[in-house]
Amino acid sequence: MGLSSDPETHALANALARTPVSGVGKIARLTVLGTVFCILLSLMGGYLLLLSGGFTPFEQNVVLAILVPTVIAVPLLAIIGYRGEQIGHLRRELTRQTTYDALTSCLRASVFSSLIDRRKALSPGEERRGAFMIIHAGGLRSIQRSHGFDRGSEMLRFVGEAIRGSVRETDMVGRVNTADFGVFLPGATTEDAQNVGERIRARISA
Repeated sequence: MGLSSDPETHALANALARTPVSGVGKIARLTVLGTVFCILLSLMGGYLLLLSGGFTPFEQNVVLAILVPTVIAVPLLAIIGYRGEQIGHLRRELTRQTTYDALTSCLRASVFSSLIDRRKALSPGEERRGAFMIIHAGGLRSIQRSHGFDRGSEMLRFVGEAIRGSVRETDMVGRVNTADFGVFLPGATTEDAQNVGERIRARISA
């Protein structure tokens, strides 16, 4: 299974693709303008220091060596840092939306199955052992027919929260179908899985 085709995911991907400055012409203009600004700033500072007459040539060089980089570097680094944070945020959000189901916050089916396959590929031993459960959200279709799709979505969200709240942080929970959730409990026994199932049932019934 491939990545999600959700409109939000596509919008994030497009925004991420547009984030870097595009076009050689634009980059060239910014480079030329920045260089000209630096030269003018240096000349202006040298001229003002020369008019003041209160500095020796060495002191003038020291002032210019501190002033020019400071005026240029502070805003430039601030802009670079801000843009970098924007790109990082977009990447994290894109990763989250392609990893987790938007409705239930459980792993997407493709990601869940990929993680299970990786675990199967491990060498035989304790790391491969575990319990696998399929939890079916029964009654979804009847709720959708009787109360609408929004109420059905609320039900799925509630079931997903109940499952995630009943397992360990190291356990994997994925939405593998419209109304089916897969749960893998690494290192768990059949008895452990039964206990987890009862916890989930109690949370949903509460």
